[in-house]
Amino acid sequence: MHGGVTFTSATPRDARDVVALHEAVAQHFGRAIPGARPWRVPPEARVAALMKTTETILAREGDSLVASFRLDPARGFCGVARFTEVETFVYLLEMAVHPSHQRRGVGRLCLEEAERWARARGAKAIRLDTNDDPVRAAAFYTACGYAEVLHHAQTVYFERLL
Repeated sequence: MHGGVTFTSATPRDARDVVALHEAVAQHFGRAIPGARPWRVPPEARVAALMKTTETILAREGDSLVASFRLDPARGFCGVARFTEVETFVYLLEMAVHPSHQRRGVGRLCLEEAERWARARGAKAIRLDTNDDPVRAAAFYTACGYAEVLHHAQTVYFERLL
């Protein structure tokens, strides 16, 4: 538990809650950037498929799901970005913090948990990408100590060495 937030691994029965969280974030995102959505694939299809292939971590405050993120352990080369060469890394995907819990430290707690998870599995870095948009996720990751390694079109790639 961190600041009233507990972290657990998701199970298939959590999929509906994760979809609802992603929908709330998408609606919030759409209000900040009219017509935009943070994900191209509808949540139902995306969450069901991806919960099978990566580790999905849930952040709860009491009984409420307040955030989720996925971690994909990987080896070797990673995309177009100029990441530091390390043997093992974890890619952070689809971090979503419920709008009612944004700007309250939950995102930072999620990153701390992701770093603990990665270190426990021997990873030497965490990598991620995000959109460069008015929601300001890129500024958030920079403020949390992640280094920008590439800004390509509207995508910003970050890493944090562990």
